[in-house]
Amino acid sequence: MKQDMVRRLQAEETLRQSEKKFRNLSEEIAEGVTVMIEGRHCWLNKAFAEIFDYEGDEILGKGFDSVADPEALPKLAKRQKDRLEGKPVPDRYEFVARRKNGQQIYVEVAEKEIDFENKPAIQAIVRDITERKQAEAKIRESETRYRNLFEYSLEGIGISREDRIIGANQALL
Repeated sequence: MKQDMVRRLQAEETLRQSEKKFRNLSEEIAEGVTVMIEGRHCWLNKAFAEIFDYEGDEILGKGFDSVADPEALPKLAKRQKDRLEGKPVPDRYEFVARRKNGQQIYVEVAEKEIDFENKPAIQAIVRDITERKQAEAKIRESETRYRNLFEYSLEGIGISREDRIIGANQALL
């Protein structure tokens, strides 16, 4: 009897430690994590709420329409339906999202179908990539500006490397 009690106490302590590790891991990870059942957020970490500017559990019970840009909704709904039906869909994708205040952001998502509380669910790991998208847009803009200056300059411009001309605009030719 005493041995059974000791085993039970050890099992309870092991469970508490396991739960503590899970809580620490899920709450301290930089990426947002959510679990959705039937299109509704049923679990999420602090980072997920922060990405979309929600307070704590305020977003629980809401659908992905609470974070997706309206134009992205049809594609997201189809992807989720197809995933749950076992059809092949990308595990990683990007989409335009909206914060609670309506501010547009870009997110990268990695999804996987899981079993959660004995129900089919989708676990999504979400990363805010807005800064990267803005930097990419600035690079594209800079490249376009450079290309236009190079191609439409009235002065001849040539580019050489190791004593070889590797590029020239029309004015130089």
